[in-house]
Amino acid sequence: MDVSLVLALASALAWGAGDFFGGLATRKAKVVGTTFVAQFVGLVGLAAVAALGAGGPLVRGDLAWGTGAGLCAVLGLAMFYEAMGRGPFGPVASITSVVSGTIPILVGLALGERPSWLVLAGAAVAVVAIWLIAGGRRTDGEPDGARSALLLAAGAGVLFGSYFVLLSRAGGEAGLWTVVAGRAAASVGVGLVIVILGRGGEHSGHNEWGRLLPRRPELRLAAIAGALDATANALYFYASRHGMLSVVAVLASLYPASTIVLARLALRERVLPRRLAGMALGLFAVAIISRGGIIDMAPAHDITRPAVSNPTNLSDLSGPADNELLFEPALRGIEVIET
Repeated sequence: MDVSLVLALASALAWGAGDFFGGLATRKAKVVGTTFVAQFVGLVGLAAVAALGAGGPLVRGDLAWGTGAGLCAVLGLAMFYEAMGRGPFGPVASITSVVSGTIPILVGLALGERPSWLVLAGAAVAVVAIWLIAGGRRTDGEPDGARSALLLAAGAGVLFGSYFVLLSRAGGEAGLWTVVAGRAAASVGVGLVIVILGRGGEHSGHNEWGRLLPRRPELRLAAIAGALDATANALYFYASRHGMLSVVAVLASLYPASTIVLARLALRERVLPRRLAGMALGLFAVAIISRGGIIDMAPAHDITRPAVSNPTNLSDLSGPADNELLFEPALRGIEVIET
């Protein structure tokens, strides 16, 4: 299996696990406080790894793409939680996952990616699997804001899909500093929200600071969620360096599967038959994509780079007419080679 597919699937597992622990924390803690702790913990971890060698030179363009991706992720998360508060969880999660997985496919094709028909079929099957996994039964007596919740869910999906696209557009020269820039922007944004809400509580005579920030053990759960989310961001970043946006982002969008499995194992929650079918279909989609053979494996952020039949085999890389190798390997320890 191609390394980009492995990294994308690993990011889906980490994202789903992070959602599980974050969801446990928000059962008793405020969403904004839990999000801030998770973002800050992820920022510290990613910055440390980047400083130890996974980061490259600070390239302004890469940092700008990473910052935009981070802001899209935070805004999408806020819209997603608001949608969950207004409408039924199943349809909300279903719409968000499908939209976030579909947009990168459309953008990748628009940018010139040309996967084989078998890979496209596998991506389509993966989208159906996402809908089956994230979807759920509609509950009786839906809230009055159910329709607006679905609109918010679609908006969150657009922002999450935009995150996939923006991060893949960044070059590989800055390394993990690109992801750090996005996490820093997100942390600052959520921190400002907490400051504003906290000051509002002071004026009204209430201690909002203590209510906004999570306490133990929710603080520990939020920290675990942040570490897993940061790991997922790093894995997806490297996956986007090696694979096609239209394939990698769809596999990363299979994250609800690990959330459901953890809920089943830890909380003994019943798994609906449709979700079991979705997880089985997702595995089938992975098999189709991995066996399909991708025509153009050039990274999505630069479609002018030469096609590579196997991006993990450096002997197959060839540069443009001036013999300058533009491909930026994402894995640590692999240096840029000039042909």
